Amino acid sequence: KRRTQHREMDDLERLMCKQTILGCVFVLSTLLFFTSMVVLDSRASLFFGVDTVINTLCSWLIFKFTNKFWNSCMNGLRCSCCYDCCFEHLGCNMEELCCGCGGCCDNAV
Repeated sequence: KRRTQHREMDDLERLMCKQTILGCVFVLSTLLFFTSMVVLDSRASLFFGVDTVINTLCSWLIFKFTNKFWNSCMNGLRCSCCYDCCFEHLGCNMEELCCGCGGCCDNAV
């Protein structure tokens, strides 16, 4: 039972991390678009399409059925010392990327 609770907490932590990252990308993309509108005036229309694609991708990635795609996108951000272990558990936490794998999983080196 304790193992199940630990797994649920890990899943919740990964979900919050994913939602936070996607939310920040969503907001920063839109902020960059509005800033470019002020600075570039009419030439900013090019950024509208880019902003729309980024926001649509972030909205799509929020759903659970995209976890495999999300994990493949995050492969480059995983630390090398715990990659094999964390790969099975959807990846390291963002604060553990510098090979500080403590608690990432049971087999962390």
